[in-house]
Amino acid sequence: MVNIDSEAAFGRRAFAAGVAATLGIAEPDGLWSDIANTGCLLTLGADVATSQPLSLRWIERARDAGALWIAVDPLRSASAEMADIHVPIRPGTDIAFLGGLAKYAMDNSLWQPEYVLNFTNASYLMDPAFSFDASSGAFFGWDPMTGTYDKTSWGYQTDGFDTWNMRFDGEFSWVRGEGVPAWAVPSQPRCERNITLQDPACAWVRLQEFLARYDLDTVATVCGVERSLLERAYGAFAATGAVEGAGKVLAGPGLVQHGTGAQAARAAAVVQLLLGNIGVPGGGISYLGGAANEGLADAMGLSPDMFCGDLPWPTEGETTLQAWLEAHTEPAGAGSLRPRALVSALREWWGEEAAFDNDYGYDWLPKAPAGGASFSEALCTGLLQGCFLWGADLVGSASSGVTADDVGRLAWLVVTDGSPNLTATFWERVEDPSQQQTTVFQLPSVLGFEKAGIRASGGRLLQHAEAAVEPAAESRTDAAIIGDMWERVFNLYDTKGGAATDPILKARWDYVTSDSIDLVKVAWAMNGYVVEDSDWDGGELVLLEGADGLRADGSTACGAAFLAGLWSNGASAADAAEQPVGRRDGADESGLGLFPGWGFTWPGNVRVRGNRASANLAGQPWVRERNLLTWEGESWACIDAPDFPILRDGRWLEPDNQAFPGTWEQVGLLVSDRLGDGPVPEHYEPLESPLNNRLNGAYASPVLLAAAAKAPGAAGDDGAVDAAVADALAPDYSSMQADRAAYPIAAVINGSDGRDGARRALSETLAAAEPGCFVEMSASLARIRGLATGKWARVFNERGSAEAPVLVTDRIRPFQCEGNEGHYVCLNGMALGSEDAAAAMWGVLAPAAESPVGAARDVKGFLVDIEKA
Repeated sequence: MVNIDSEAAFGRRAFAAGVAATLGIAEPDGLWSDIANTGCLLTLGADVATSQPLSLRWIERARDAGALWIAVDPLRSASAEMADIHVPIRPGTDIAFLGGLAKYAMDNSLWQPEYVLNFTNASYLMDPAFSFDASSGAFFGWDPMTGTYDKTSWGYQTDGFDTWNMRFDGEFSWVRGEGVPAWAVPSQPRCERNITLQDPACAWVRLQEFLARYDLDTVATVCGVERSLLERAYGAFAATGAVEGAGKVLAGPGLVQHGTGAQAARAAAVVQLLLGNIGVPGGGISYLGGAANEGLADAMGLSPDMFCGDLPWPTEGETTLQAWLEAHTEPAGAGSLRPRALVSALREWWGEEAAFDNDYGYDWLPKAPAGGASFSEALCTGLLQGCFLWGADLVGSASSGVTADDVGRLAWLVVTDGSPNLTATFWERVEDPSQQQTTVFQLPSVLGFEKAGIRASGGRLLQHAEAAVEPAAESRTDAAIIGDMWERVFNLYDTKGGAATDPILKARWDYVTSDSIDLVKVAWAMNGYVVEDSDWDGGELVLLEGADGLRADGSTACGAAFLAGLWSNGASAADAAEQPVGRRDGADESGLGLFPGWGFTWPGNVRVRGNRASANLAGQPWVRERNLLTWEGESWACIDAPDFPILRDGRWLEPDNQAFPGTWEQVGLLVSDRLGDGPVPEHYEPLESPLNNRLNGAYASPVLLAAAAKAPGAAGDDGAVDAAVADALAPDYSSMQADRAAYPIAAVINGSDGRDGARRALSETLAAAEPGCFVEMSASLARIRGLATGKWARVFNERGSAEAPVLVTDRIRPFQCEGNEGHYVCLNGMALGSEDAAAAMWGVLAPAAESPVGAARDVKGFLVDIEKA
């Protein structure tokens, strides 16, 4: 296997990377019902009224209680029409908008001091070398030859280290237990702090200095909006920084489908930290985009660098279990418990074959090459010989970066889907179909409502549901297809051998009942159980109640530690309705929309992530009416499941400032060394932009430019940043002027994944709602190009061209471009099934380069020209 990936790469992965680099939490949200608790709603690149209309129920409840709705979107979408304030920023300027918001809150004392001082790293002293050169647009540590940063200077000043307490009553006494692998345990740095926030080296001062360029006038010019409108929006949302306030961010693909998408998500998280809006009812950040179950994809291992259970995948440099533990065990916080999660996962993968003496089968895990190719890179360079495509349409998805010609490089392709898609018939969209040698196998699978099992929805909500209808024709469930495939592969290895038989022949595969995979048994494996006390065949198990029950000595098995507790009722182990994930109790004694008995939210049925921050340092709620938990002098009283440790060996843990245990600092990170493209979110123009960068001297992100130079088909030389990138980093932008003259119009691709088009084709009503592809433009641009609604236009650049009918609307307006009128178009819609041969393939127009951080691409801001077809 060369690569495994999912549609999370089309946006959600960048979002998760950005917020996790700030909060240690990939999904810092609550249920949709929590929207009703907010005092101000900020939607960023999300048209919730169109894509998530059910959310309007809760938005309107919040507005009935006095909440304001601010929509930040270049397009006057349905959500923008409904919102109280619409800020039509220029495509690709989200970070500038959010940086200006952060500065506005800090300058006007609208941030929450007690929250920021105690629950963020604002007081931590940064390395003396930490700096940003606005003239070059690069942070300290930039290496132009490798196109990467040395992040050493993005750390803290320290005063020694604290060793782990491994005494019999210590926090880490489990490390000395029998059967626990040996490794050099980490020591926790003692970070120097200045609680007055006056030291020039503290993160607070460094952030203030960094954001000094993001004044209202500059940001208004960069974003292409009126200063007064910007100030009105900033004032409304920053007001939620009051102790009694709460503001929520709803982010969509428009925020993160850029080469700097992870930093855009991080910018939103930084704003929410400054305002004290993480961990409180009505606060947080929700991502409203992507397919069902996509939020679980990376954490379940459908990622090039993530192992099942939200753990880093072993690399070729981590050849032993000891090496992995030393590389990935954090000095404190949730990451310090990774040995428990990994050993328990290995115990589930290989059962009794996984033992202390063989490192619990760690050697049998494939080791990923360091800096290995992404899926699209591997496909475009011919590294892949074959591909299994499950429930995805790469050719039909504009965000994938995959074209029909790319698919044609495969020797074989297996497409498993519930409806025809464009990838399965890719040869119809290449110049010479007769030259295609790819063998395509199509396996019909059931649609979501045709299969039983656990499914994920917004707010991290997991629910078990039975199949609504019987599968159509000869379609089969994914589990049945996988089970059949496993049996055939196992038999081949068993009878004919192979280069590495042990990982297959020694794998634990006890999920079959009556010749088919039993999803109940899979749920047991995901939840986790005590090995010796469980009778798997008899259905009598000691199931784990939560991740606290995991052990690193091989006594527990758990396929996904973050899901521990979703199927925990061992007394009725075979009955989904008796499990937390099968609950349908609509009671809500909190009055805050928690509904703790309705399904299960990962991890641990926590409804509001980061909820330790809903109370002050002493453990008392900021607002008594929105109480999630309280320290009562000797114990915690929790209305929501705690998102932090409250007990150790049966003893209550007193309140402290460790509100975000997902980071080793256990606080939120205003300045962070977790992302590879910068410690603080900085505005850069897209790879292709009609404007120069007004905030720094770099045309685009240096890391993204380097990735573009090394992308398949680029002119890079042995991984070095080539001359084109060097020119782009220069302030005169000379190499960019020609592109702007030839392709003066910015383009934004708006479309769902290709499967939606295929399924819409099956319904006349859905097909009529959006009948294929079209180009949306302003009346001003239509006059310049001589186009009108219904006429066909050709959209093109040096990468390709596409034709589609025109729709002229007032939802798009021109923006100011170096003193002149600038224009952008929306490339909307998708092919309606494999029969729609005339459909425009918008993806061929977007830059192919992926950011090394979050795998995002610039599909919402690149240059094209347009003419009559």
